[in-house]
Amino acid sequence: MSDTKKNIINWQWHDIPEMVSLFVHLLALAQHGNYKWRGRVIKRGQLVTSRARLAELTGISAQTIRTCLARLESTNDITKQSTNRNSIITICDFDSWRS
Repeated sequence: MSDTKKNIINWQWHDIPEMVSLFVHLLALAQHGNYKWRGRVIKRGQLVTSRARLAELTGISAQTIRTCLARLESTNDITKQSTNRNSIITICDFDSWRS
């Protein structure tokens, strides 16, 4: 985990509004402590969601959500474990994004 606080203005995707909107939603929805969900422990910095739910929350199309999530994975901002119904998204260095 990084000790340096990250700033969205200096983030590599800051100039793409859909990326910023999605990532801010992911940060806001991520767990602040561990909890159990369907036999799994969802840890701090993780959330259970789907592309459809993220599209509904952000107003961004499901296809654009898919593209944005792939970009976030490619730059190690998130990791994603998917099933046929949902995904567990982990925000990498979650605490460095929190003030």
